[in-house]
Amino acid sequence: MSIGYYRLPEGIAADIDEFEGLVASFLAGDMAADVFKGRHVVRGIYEQRKDRSYMMRVRVAGGLLDCRQVRELAELSRVFGGGWLHVTTRQDVQLHDVAISDAPEIMRRLQQVGLTSKGGGGNTLRNVTACPYAGVCPHECFDVTSCANAVTESMIALPGSYTLPRKYKIAFSGCRADCAYAQVTDLGFIAEVRDGQAGFRVLAGGGMGARSRAADTLLEWTPAAEVVRVAESARLLFDQHGDRNNRQRARLRYVFERMGADECRRLFDEIMCGLSEDAASGLTALAEINAGVRSLPEGLTGPVLEDRGGAVVMSQRQPGLVSVLLHLPLGVVASGDLARIGELAGEFSRESGVRTTRAQNIMIRSVDERRLPELVAGLRELDADVLTAHPLERFVVCVGAAVCRLGICETGDVAKECAKALAESGVKRETLAAMQF
Repeated sequence: MSIGYYRLPEGIAADIDEFEGLVASFLAGDMAADVFKGRHVVRGIYEQRKDRSYMMRVRVAGGLLDCRQVRELAELSRVFGGGWLHVTTRQDVQLHDVAISDAPEIMRRLQQVGLTSKGGGGNTLRNVTACPYAGVCPHECFDVTSCANAVTESMIALPGSYTLPRKYKIAFSGCRADCAYAQVTDLGFIAEVRDGQAGFRVLAGGGMGARSRAADTLLEWTPAAEVVRVAESARLLFDQHGDRNNRQRARLRYVFERMGADECRRLFDEIMCGLSEDAASGLTALAEINAGVRSLPEGLTGPVLEDRGGAVVMSQRQPGLVSVLLHLPLGVVASGDLARIGELAGEFSRESGVRTTRAQNIMIRSVDERRLPELVAGLRELDADVLTAHPLERFVVCVGAAVCRLGICETGDVAKECAKALAESGVKRETLAAMQF
């Protein structure tokens, strides 16, 4: 099974060296805190509520991590952080309780395993998400992983991806069930096959939050070969027309509200026509993608999960293989447990890795169903119960005021109280386990 990962741009090492100098200046008192904040946030580093404590958000394109990356993240948390990690709703992984003096060393160790925190915060291109079942779901049109990687590789190398009016989010879904939530993202791609060719319906201007908005159709269909040009054209549209004066109305969805979808489409087409193919290329796996296209599924059929042998699993489209869902209530996992998950994935997954999900969980995929009892036994040895569905599984939360300086309430405590009420309501476990992406 071919699994690809995004490649870091050549300038990452130099950027880390530059940041190390900025840290030294800040710690020496030669740089004001507000100036330093502007430099560390775009590198995915945020101050926590506890003084001199920071969070680092690591970019995980499409939620895809190999075993070495999983183990290194766990080790970095153990050595430099608080011994726990947080899986986010955009499939990133966050390290907490980090000293800013250690951040450059953490960055270098992340680079050694093909990861970076750059663009994890601020007015930047954020992590490109994808359906966690990409490549294994029986109902997908084709595997969108390569498309998510191509967009990531191309755009994180562009200086303009770090000076946008506000954050810019992109999502790829492999079918109309839209497990990646493309319909409520700045730029969303939903796979469709036409005349045997892989492509996407493209949506733009969606988003959640206080003024949630469903995305408008930007392109009824475009071939998969165009995904990088589309993403770059939408970025330029946002860069040129986003509101840089009012942060509260700076997202791409407000551009669509202010100018209207028709005018945005016109401007987008104009920008895209002006981009040369070489200026935004990078999808090298097109032949492989087109070779793997499947007939367009009828209806809205997403992945089907079932309880088997004490674990929630999905039977893959590859005969005899299953994906195993690991429950991380509130997205939290201890470093020791994560390290062991990485070891088990290396032993049991033919992909030799894991996928994070937008529901803040982890999946071990491509497991021989005959070895499922062995994997379940190994997972039962973890300190946390990652196999049992729980009402808390139905909630996604940020870290909240307990950790974040921007937090205004204890989100985890609120979710726990809601989950407790749900548990006492008598809802069946099968209901809680259904459709957990």
